[in-house]
Amino acid sequence: MIKLETLQGIKISTGIKSLSPTSFEGIRIENKLLDGSKHVQIIGDPQKYFNFEILSNHLQVNIINNAYSINEMLKLIIDDKFYKGYISEHSWVRITVRHKIESNRYYTCSLRFDISEEGSI
Repeated sequence: MIKLETLQGIKISTGIKSLSPTSFEGIRIENKLLDGSKHVQIIGDPQKYFNFEILSNHLQVNIINNAYSINEMLKLIIDDKFYKGYISEHSWVRITVRHKIESNRYYTCSLRFDISEEGSI
């Protein structure tokens, strides 16, 4: 089971696909020294994150867009682990034709989920 939800338990994903393994991004400064050698400086701890695509209906899209705009913490559940974090990038694509019922309008979103806390369920 893989799902994205608010901290209040509201499910905001109909489906998740293309989940990347845990990725890391750090601040890396590379300098070339006068003798031609390279010096690499790593600053701070690397940021853990996931990239994935999410399928959501129109109502869930509004919740995700609001969470992104106010930097609200969300929870990603993967099998028996949970990850709390924030959406740092997202891009929507409509996959259904306009439907009168909002819950039947579906979109996919490629997003990056930055992890701030993780644990077991």
